[in-house]
Amino acid sequence: SESSSSSSAAAAAAAAAKEHRDDSEVWDRFSEWLKLCGIEPAARGFPVEVRKTPSQLQSSSSSSSSGSNSSSSSAGFGLFATRDIDYGETVLEIPVPVMLCPYFEHRLMNGEDSAPPPPPPPPFDPNRSAEEDAPMKPLCLVMMIANERWKGERSKVRPYLDALPSTYSTPLYWSRGSVLELYRTDHLKRAVSLQMITVWEYLQMRDLLKRTHAERAASAEVGKKGGGDGDGDGDGDNDAETATMDDDDLIPVESFTYELFRWATAASHTRQNLIPYFDRSVGKKGAGGSDAVAVAASYGAEDVRQAYGLVPLWDMMNHEDTDRACKSDVSMIDPGDDDDDDDENNGKEGSPPRQGVLVCRTPAQPNSNKGGDADGDDDIGDNADAHTGKAPCFRKGEEIKMYYGDRSSAQLLFHSGFVHGGGGGRRRRTSSSSPRDDAGTTTTAAAENLNRNDRAVIRIALPNMECTPGLDRIREMLAAKFGFRAYGDQGGGVGGSGSGSGSAVVRPHVGMVLAQEAASILGGTHETNRKREEVILTDVSVSPREARSDELRRALLLCLGDRDELTHLLRNADRYLAPKKLEDDSAAAAAGKNNGDGGIDDDLLELGEKHRRLVARIVEGTRERYDAAAAAVAASKRENAETISSRTERSGAAATEGLWLDETYARTLVDDLAYCDRITLERWHDAFVSTF
Repeated sequence: SESSSSSSAAAAAAAAAKEHRDDSEVWDRFSEWLKLCGIEPAARGFPVEVRKTPSQLQSSSSSSSSGSNSSSSSAGFGLFATRDIDYGETVLEIPVPVMLCPYFEHRLMNGEDSAPPPPPPPPFDPNRSAEEDAPMKPLCLVMMIANERWKGERSKVRPYLDALPSTYSTPLYWSRGSVLELYRTDHLKRAVSLQMITVWEYLQMRDLLKRTHAERAASAEVGKKGGGDGDGDGDGDNDAETATMDDDDLIPVESFTYELFRWATAASHTRQNLIPYFDRSVGKKGAGGSDAVAVAASYGAEDVRQAYGLVPLWDMMNHEDTDRACKSDVSMIDPGDDDDDDDENNGKEGSPPRQGVLVCRTPAQPNSNKGGDADGDDDIGDNADAHTGKAPCFRKGEEIKMYYGDRSSAQLLFHSGFVHGGGGGRRRRTSSSSPRDDAGTTTTAAAENLNRNDRAVIRIALPNMECTPGLDRIREMLAAKFGFRAYGDQGGGVGGSGSGSGSAVVRPHVGMVLAQEAASILGGTHETNRKREEVILTDVSVSPREARSDELRRALLLCLGDRDELTHLLRNADRYLAPKKLEDDSAAAAAGKNNGDGGIDDDLLELGEKHRRLVARIVEGTRERYDAAAAAVAASKRENAETISSRTERSGAAATEGLWLDETYARTLVDDLAYCDRITLERWHDAFVSTF
């Protein structure tokens, strides 16, 4: 069939790409491409080079082949220091015109003739308003990546695409068995939704491609009958100034496979960055012709737009959550502006004019002279310079790392394909992980969560007691304002999902349990009178750094509010939804604004003992769910060992072909995520209790 042949072709292409990525010629071509773009590190004087990260993967029957689904000897790639790099030093500068984005022309895509380059593939549409276009920008980037991949040798960015991983370890590449492992966490629904949305988007884009090809064929036919040139204007002249995408430049429907779209989606999700650029549609203002500098000089600050794009070379930097990790920012600089004395390359002969530049720097020198050595201890150690007594930020030969931002472990897994930490006594990813290349170093070490900015999720459900139907209706009205949602009991399991084959225990819907906890604290019994055994709940993100968030406060006050408190919340809902107003009112209340008459309408509500008790029960229940889920999974594996072994063998073969991630490795990622979630939840709970 067409689908099976397409899958086989995609698997063969993935395997070929994987082999090419281990070929030195791929990196030689990539280096030459960087020179053409004007960003080759040695030529620009940047103190970095691309190298393979050392592999410390333990080869065993219980460990995955590697994050990149290749042999255990392979590893990812990263940027390494070619000399000692100090604090506060620029590591890279990447001009916006060499970034891959559908909303502006790549420097190498401008042809030598007068004809402009073809426009990006659909769904890109320059005639859409900014409001209509905003939700389409991520898909525009995905389709551009897929289309350039399909072009092969004809693509001006092929050397860059060949240097990208052929597969990824995000849940997009997880088999059904791997996704079900997330049953042990609160992220199963998210993984299923991600895969479903990606399939839906693929079908939508496939249908759009069919329509686009059909419209172009019809337009070409009309042009031929009218003696025209096929560009639709009937003048017989192929307008050089009109950029059109021929069928030769647009991927055929039969070549647009799900495997290609999934790869482009994963590449975009793991590497994309929001890039500011000058909107070409408004850069007229009297500057005409092909003089890019003159045209750009007509732009103003109001003409700056933002879109998602890929940043070559910069996107090879791997993650590290330490004080020495590099930070990046994008500055808009008018092309031809030679007044920037801080940039020694700006204004040099042969230096390309810039519309904007992404600058990656090491952080400022710490206040102390301890130097921030790599092991994070207090001494300078061997990292210190013998003359100055201060250590550089990165030593020559060290891999240069970047901080990806304030992301939870779940966000890192879903967007980058790794977990920054893990359980003790087995393989775990360390701070030397290579998430963008999905092949990181591992080690056997004590249990540790290396994500200092981790966040966990707790679920809070509304009680529903038949003795207080009026109050329940008020709660439901407020719940709609406060972001709660209604869920139906689907027959047990964590989050309403069954544990799959082999599970001997069917547990109540987690929302029902949470609702019963809230009702018991209020002194009643949860007796639902909603249709289909519905429960109304919300997921609240919590962090040890923020013991009492506005979202948490609203949810707890709503769940355990008595008649007077609910009346107050109903009257003052907008105050609780505006964090700044809430902060000001709380400060005023703390300053003694309370009139002391016992009326709660004059002051904002504060959390009390009953809220602390509910949180304690929620946290304990979450621990029990995690433990019960892990036990159920273990029991299922024992009961179905032969089936699982066969499935794992098939998974390994599929992983070798690049179809999905090895299930053993996916299971390790779930173990790490569950551990980090639990540690973060416990740390947050300790911080929350300390506020009382």
